[in-house]
Amino acid sequence: MLPNPDRGKDWISHKLFWARTGFKDPYSSSDQAEFARCDAQCTGKEHEATATTDARTSYCTLPIFHPPQPLNWTGAGNGYVSADGHAFACVNPNNIRQSFHVIFVLDRSSSMSERDRIPLPNAPCSSLISRYHNNRFGAVLSSLYGFWNSHTATGCTRRDSYTVIVFNEESKIIVDQDHTSSPDQLLNKVLATSTSGKAYFDGASKKAQTCMENNWAADRAPAIIFLSNGECNASDSVIYDLCNKAVELGSALISILSRSSVPFTNALITSQPLSLHAVLVGNSRRSEFLRRMATIAEQVARIARTSQPVPCGYTETIDTIRLPETSNLAASFTKPKASLIRQ
Repeated sequence: MLPNPDRGKDWISHKLFWARTGFKDPYSSSDQAEFARCDAQCTGKEHEATATTDARTSYCTLPIFHPPQPLNWTGAGNGYVSADGHAFACVNPNNIRQSFHVIFVLDRSSSMSERDRIPLPNAPCSSLISRYHNNRFGAVLSSLYGFWNSHTATGCTRRDSYTVIVFNEESKIIVDQDHTSSPDQLLNKVLATSTSGKAYFDGASKKAQTCMENNWAADRAPAIIFLSNGECNASDSVIYDLCNKAVELGSALISILSRSSVPFTNALITSQPLSLHAVLVGNSRRSEFLRRMATIAEQVARIARTSQPVPCGYTETIDTIRLPETSNLAASFTKPKASLIRQ
């Protein structure tokens, strides 16, 4: 804050400021009550102004400069406590965000036993993972564990469901539509997986599609995270079928898609298409088919008319994956009221 933005400053409340001056507070009782309130605001989009309504700001109900409250604080009543410890009387934005069925598809072929990639050093559970898989597959598990932790908030029920498929020549579901297990419990379910055989992308994609169809729910958008070293071919037609099926299941009108050089007709779509992410774990020279998978998913998502963009893409680190509105716990933001500063 100016002046001298690099110099630390002490904040005091309006009430304490006037008490120290020895003069009577000239502000009205209602103004004084307003100044005594915390200025943190709920980030829920339902509070924003629209074309027909004014903004309906929801402020923290606690006094200004209050200590952070724990997530399970009962004083919030029917409201909620934000990640940074502010209490609000409104609905938790997390409870009205889009939830997902996230399907993780993990390459367990013999080439995943190579050690050019290993579990993240000094990361949680890396030593445990390394005892089982000190290799590319271990790097996958280490990244997954970090992803699960980052999408899980202490004291909150996870709203996304998780499925884990492992594949070589065959594809197998080892976690099915799970929405209650902790990151540690999920990790324990996949640690015993061994690496062997050759990768078969088409079989894994078809297994993911079957899983998506069998567990389709109107309140959970589909997302697939495909982790592999890319050492296998993938058929365009199989990926188109996978992505188009998500559009079809979630559409009011079924999209008509062709496989010509222009793969789509401009059909009206009112769905939540598949959010597909292809993650390379290995040599970037083998990324062609993973990149192609992501490109097809982006094309299908682009033609679908949705209320918000659906992210798809290729990456070499799972940390860069962003599903829409995936934060499991809302934080607040502040818009400080006018302040005086004494130099």
